[in-house]
Amino acid sequence: GIEIAPFTLNDDPRDLTEADAIDVARIAGGAGLEVVGLHWLLVKPAGLHITTDDDQVRADTTAFLKHLALLCRAMGGRVMVFGSPKQRNVGDGVAYEDAFKRAADVFRAVSETAGELGVTLALEPLGLACADSRSHRLRLWHRLPRARRRLESGRLLLGAVVGELVLDQPHRPVGFVRH
Repeated sequence: GIEIAPFTLNDDPRDLTEADAIDVARIAGGAGLEVVGLHWLLVKPAGLHITTDDDQVRADTTAFLKHLALLCRAMGGRVMVFGSPKQRNVGDGVAYEDAFKRAADVFRAVSETAGELGVTLALEPLGLACADSRSHRLRLWHRLPRARRRLESGRLLLGAVVGELVLDQPHRPVGFVRH
């Protein structure tokens, strides 16, 4: 199957309808492919973010991600992979725990809607290669062990994925990959 980046279908994926998504699934199926989900969720439109202290931006981001869950289901997909490193960074002077709480609130709301649609919202720990050079703590969940603790604590999401950047880390978290 394939994962689709929503911005590849339309510069503003908010303009995509359920009918558009069904058409994408039909076209993919005609080529012998199955849409398994969505990836690169927040590349476009600009201005979306999950850790910002701007309530309106977080509300817009939540609404957008819920819309993507509907599109994902209409395409026959079952997973939305949340990577989006720039849209989950922690701003200067912002405590990590404050940013985490705001992001968790977004994910909680989106996961509820996605779950009702049969779609899993999965967190992609991105590894240190995606961390800001000023500080490795500027990206939420950039390390797999931290993401795993968050997932196991019941404080976040429905699933996790492991990407190449994570496996490229020198301490390769093989134990978690087996889980």
